[in-house]
Amino acid sequence: MTVLQATVQLIRDASAAAEVTPTLRARWAQRLRDLFADRWQVPAANVDVRIPRRLRVGAGGRMLRGLVRAADHTAAVRIKWCPQADPVAIEASVVNQRWWRGWNSPLAAAIPETLAGWTDDRVLVIEERPGLPLDAADERLDVVQRLAAWMRTYAHATPPASPELQARLGSAVRLNDDRQLTVDAHALLKLRVSAAEAAADELQQLGFAAAQSWRQRFDVESLLAASTAPQPAGFVHGDFKPGNVLVTDRDFSIIDWWVSPCVSWPLTDVATFAGNLWLMNTLSAGRVWDAFARTYYPASIDPTTAVMLDLIATTMCLGFLARRVRHPACHLLERRRCGQTLTRLIDTKTCIGALENESGR
Repeated sequence: MTVLQATVQLIRDASAAAEVTPTLRARWAQRLRDLFADRWQVPAANVDVRIPRRLRVGAGGRMLRGLVRAADHTAAVRIKWCPQADPVAIEASVVNQRWWRGWNSPLAAAIPETLAGWTDDRVLVIEERPGLPLDAADERLDVVQRLAAWMRTYAHATPPASPELQARLGSAVRLNDDRQLTVDAHALLKLRVSAAEAAADELQQLGFAAAQSWRQRFDVESLLAASTAPQPAGFVHGDFKPGNVLVTDRDFSIIDWWVSPCVSWPLTDVATFAGNLWLMNTLSAGRVWDAFARTYYPASIDPTTAVMLDLIATTMCLGFLARRVRHPACHLLERRRCGQTLTRLIDTKTCIGALENESGR
């Protein structure tokens, strides 16, 4: 992180912290006090709540760490504050998480529990889990393999058809006559391609002339035609990137769920994971992908799936670069790095192939 980036981050954090007024913090503390008094069956007056002023600011909102204590009880929570979020999404997140835990608690063990949702303040209270983001602990490949096995099971864990399940189906998902969930992958892929074209146009207007050549790497029309048949649907995270996986010496947790569990196209989660590893551009990223892919695809990735993964990962990378270069903190050095990343994206035979090449060195 450069000095300028660090300064901008401090300004953002200070600004966000200033928005958490003493009144708001006091209300959150009281709500936590009541929540844990009920969970622990102790008087609320005996529950001590600490909410420090420092925030972590991210794309999905702001995060505060809360510490709650009472007698022999201690709990650490994350207060995810999303001032711009739809209150309905906050409520849906809590309902979906509780439904998922009730239906398959062993599989849900890897997901930090959503303890409460305060729709009036647009807040989620989430249990805190130990660990470091995967991009900071990337040599624990045995944990990566367990992560991939969990993700594969999660993506194929289809519960019995019910009104509760129906409410969690994405707009492109259908329950067919055989009671199997299928997804209109063609529609989802068209949306991805359209978004990538818009991102490439924006990058070109900002001076990145190479952005438009991304389509030369793909026969997009053939891939769209290959996706017309209904594909198996499954649970997806929606932003399954290494930074949202906390890794310890022995285990992992997957964080930053929002309205999940939602049923859609599991391939998008795998592609998001691969694309984010590719953006890291490190030797260890290739090893992480190799460990993940060998477990998620034990019989190897078939050629069509590999190219489809690469296309989705590429569209995700283009969107990321377009957002990055228009960010106020993107100075000349960052623009140069974005240009280098874009060139690497365009010149590489495939994102997936690039990761495989990295892991084989």
